Amino acid sequence: MRMRGQLRNKSVQTPQGQKKAEARTSIPNLSSRNRAVTAPSSLDTAIMEYVDNATGTQHVISRYYGSDFMGHSRAEDMLGHFNRLICDYVRVCGGVVKVPLTKELLNECATARSRYRIFLEDERKKKEKTKQRDKRKGAENELEELRKKRRTISTVCETLEKDADCLAEKAENTAGTKMAELITKSNSMRKRCKDKRGELMDLDREIEKRRLICDYVRVCGGVVKVPLTKELLNECATARSRYRIFLEDERKKKEKTKQRDKRKGAENELEELRKKRRTISTVCETLEKDADCLAEKAENTAGTKMAELITKSNSMRKRCKDKRGELMDLDREIEKRVMELHHMS
Repeated sequence: MRMRGQLRNKSVQTPQGQKKAEARTSIPNLSSRNRAVTAPSSLDTAIMEYVDNATGTQHVISRYYGSDFMGHSRAEDMLGHFNRLICDYVRVCGGVVKVPLTKELLNECATARSRYRIFLEDERKKKEKTKQRDKRKGAENELEELRKKRRTISTVCETLEKDADCLAEKAENTAGTKMAELITKSNSMRKRCKDKRGELMDLDREIEKRRLICDYVRVCGGVVKVPLTKELLNECATARSRYRIFLEDERKKKEKTKQRDKRKGAENELEELRKKRRTISTVCETLEKDADCLAEKAENTAGTKMAELITKSNSMRKRCKDKRGELMDLDREIEKRVMELHHMS
């Protein structure tokens, strides 16, 4: 309230009717002497404007923007109110083309383009900083994911080693097929643990590379501040070709692994066929021996007993003949698989 009283005391004496009319309708001129006062304990603002009339009479227009006007001190509300004041001023002047081109207005217009360029440059720098920060955060997140994966694989390796040792100890106290099963399980676990150890070594190398990159970028002060040395430029120039060579090597490794697995599968199938052939061959020999034995017994007997023995011997010989046919089919299949393995190598 004291600020309002001071503003009223500074007004110039004019006729009563003219003073009231000008206080209601006068709009601040851009060439007038304006002054703003802001209360230190809040964002409330008081503006005093010294206006010169066409007749040479001077008076003061004062405006006070309190907390209700500020809309709880929001910048959007302040901007909206001032934009409405500008629109009112243009309307009173009779249009944009009739606004008086004062020295202050011309200076503002002359520097507007440069200020807008500065604003755009600041925005671009802000976006670059945000992009760099996001990129760095992404790299740190990837590094943390790799470390989590390493911890998980390390835990799996330790568990496999403990289980393998436990099975090996149990195998020492057993015998026969049970011992063989325990030893087989222990060996398979040790093999899996060995594969996991290889993955751990690869992860350690990858983590080391990522950590060195992040530390170097942090020391340089950002990605854009990394010095472009001759070695770095050479590495970047050959990165694409080296990546293509890497992809080609990986493709060849996959093809070799695929061929090796295919050959191993074919060898296993061939071994199964050979086992089956040996079994059928043993059955054939057994059937022949039993048939011959029954035939010899039939020669020393007579009547129904001889007929039964001859019938059993003939049935065994028939089964042996069928098994011989299966053996011939197996021989052809084995020969075919051997030729396929020969072509694979």
